Amino acid sequence: MAAIFWSHANSYVGDYSIVRRTPHKEFTEGYHYHDFYEAQFYFNNDPETKDEPLGTIMLGDEMYKPKNGDVFLINMFDSHYIQMDNKKHYDRYCVSISPTLMLFICSEHSNLFNIYNKSNRNYPLMHMTEHQQQLFLQMYHDFEVRLKDMEHGKRFLEQSLLFGIIAQLYDIYYTETQIAPTDSLHMSTLTTLVRYIDEHIAEDLSLKQLSEVTNFSTYHLCRIFKKNTGTTLNKYIVSKRIENAKLLLAGDASIQTISKEVGFNNYNHFYRCFRQIVGINPADYREILLTQGDEALIQLQATGVIKRPADTDVLNEEDEDFGDENLDDEP
Repeated sequence: MAAIFWSHANSYVGDYSIVRRTPHKEFTEGYHYHDFYEAQFYFNNDPETKDEPLGTIMLGDEMYKPKNGDVFLINMFDSHYIQMDNKKHYDRYCVSISPTLMLFICSEHSNLFNIYNKSNRNYPLMHMTEHQQQLFLQMYHDFEVRLKDMEHGKRFLEQSLLFGIIAQLYDIYYTETQIAPTDSLHMSTLTTLVRYIDEHIAEDLSLKQLSEVTNFSTYHLCRIFKKNTGTTLNKYIVSKRIENAKLLLAGDASIQTISKEVGFNNYNHFYRCFRQIVGINPADYREILLTQGDEALIQLQATGVIKRPADTDVLNEEDEDFGDENLDDEP
């Protein structure tokens, strides 16, 4: 089933996010993939259903049934879909980490990319011991208690929780299997590339420019990106620009101005890409957003008027470019 990119810009601010989800506060999108790494911790609060699955996770073509005490990892750009059982009393803690932060915290002896490597026999689903479950819950509880009494330094407190969770993840998923040097180089290149695109989304993102940034030929850069993400560079860039445009449409800037701010030099091309990816044109999207709100957009997704990630193929192969008809095409 097709899926499209879900930008971290639409998910959280900064290099990480820690969110506690419940049946009344869930993420309800369909198949999607994103430009960040994710870890999910599952807890069932009902003693009578402790051993029952809390929902279903589709990761690619594989189905998983997370239960109480499970941890689930989702690699950057891996297509997935999560359907929770809202009749269960659960907590789902979602930790999102940007590739930039991943690269920053990795070292020769503690390479976090190893636990997200598909050759890791523990990836993606692991069950925590009772001690590990209590350790996680205690860390989160202490964080909430201290947060209430803190006026300054809240961001540092969040970071202390994040690094505690990362340490626990590494401990749970660690194996002797190490990522191959070539794969490590490719992941580093991919991280550099994603960070550069994120920081320069409104600028020239031709293959020539991206090739110079990463020190790879255009041919090898495209192969590395497609191999590790399952999508093409131009699809990723155009999707990211459209996602940014959707955010800006909540403001006062003209649609033509927004199209330029997200990197489209040709308004007609922006209009066509927006309509193909979202399902309606940008003017109609803004009208619904400003007059009826997010709930109306969600309802239109449910009825198929606006495309959900599961319904959208981003761009036809013959229609690919980086948002400007004068930019280089991929080989």
